[in-house]
Amino acid sequence: MENAVKEIKKLNFTSAPVINEVSDWQSTVKEVKKIVEKKADSSLVSAEPSEFFVDSNELPSGRFYTNIKSAHLECFFKQGALDYLIVFFSGSRSRGGKNLAPYPTFSSWSWYKDVNASVLCIDDPMYNTYPQIALGWFYGTDTDNFRQDTAVLIKKIASLLGVPDKKIILYGRSGGGTAAVAVSDFIDGCCVCAINAQYDLENYKWYSKEFAQIARVDYSSDEFKKRNDFAGIIKSHPKSTYLLIENLFSDIDMEVQFHYLKKRFNFETRYGINSDSNMFLWLYAAWGVFAAHNSFDSVPLFKNILEIIIALSNGVSVQQVNVVALAANDYWFEHYNHMKKRSQYEKEIARLNKQLNEEAKQNSALKKEYAYLNKSLFTRIYNVVKKYFKKYLLKK
Repeated sequence: MENAVKEIKKLNFTSAPVINEVSDWQSTVKEVKKIVEKKADSSLVSAEPSEFFVDSNELPSGRFYTNIKSAHLECFFKQGALDYLIVFFSGSRSRGGKNLAPYPTFSSWSWYKDVNASVLCIDDPMYNTYPQIALGWFYGTDTDNFRQDTAVLIKKIASLLGVPDKKIILYGRSGGGTAAVAVSDFIDGCCVCAINAQYDLENYKWYSKEFAQIARVDYSSDEFKKRNDFAGIIKSHPKSTYLLIENLFSDIDMEVQFHYLKKRFNFETRYGINSDSNMFLWLYAAWGVFAAHNSFDSVPLFKNILEIIIALSNGVSVQQVNVVALAANDYWFEHYNHMKKRSQYEKEIARLNKQLNEEAKQNSALKKEYAYLNKSLFTRIYNVVKKYFKKYLLKK
């Protein structure tokens, strides 16, 4: 416990920042905003990438790419002062319908501003190999395992930083979480956080068919089964710490992915964290604006998750970390509940505005029709009167 507290205290967000003393309230607000409204430098991620070679003795800077065998890895890196390396894996490229996110896209790249650890973001090399694919899980080809290639890069950067494997944190959501668990097979002793990840790829109804067709994957092959034996990976690395987070309100996660874990590990279903050896399952509940599956972490939750995974990797008990996890669960639910309500209100306001606009158009049309009829009536009366007087004058 003592060592865990020591490690957590290294995180820059665990100590209360000092607010400079000022004379008036407005100045105080400005000082506080400097703390709570930190901005990431977007020029870092939009810069032209440079090539990094895995035999280099110098760290990459900002945007870079590297080629390891047939894997082309697009990356973003920001060095921190802490002896931890957090690796963010990109998930699905889908953005609704047939739209795909631009390649490359770096998950949580801006969060470097919120933590003093080094941050490495890696986009899925499958999107370079198969440009039309929407979800690739860092899988690779028949002959090349991109997950192993990705691990080579991560270990190289960790080595240049002087970060031991135990302090490498592989972090991903959905398909990125799947990649985090898979890559851990090649970094023994690391930490993994996977939020609403897919473990049963063959039965992932949203994209299993398309994935197999585009990437030419045979689900029955020994190679596929070997690469995607996620329970086997977790059990074969007892020195590694796996924090798997699942949303109880997400049907596509609970019906298949949770069932996969339940069948292969021994744990009670609890609202919070429970464990089986080095596998820690955290269950939360949050409605999604579009889908509960996408109710991922925000920066405050990310900070809680970092504290918890560091604590667990240093031997802190499930009972102790649940003090933080249960409070985080309350925030998780409220955060997305408010977002959903806001979305519903915005939709209702949009509907009412549309209705008012339609009614305004109808009123406008009625006014025009009234004006026309009124004018027409006046014209008819005028013509009758004119005709009458003309006839009268002719009689005279």
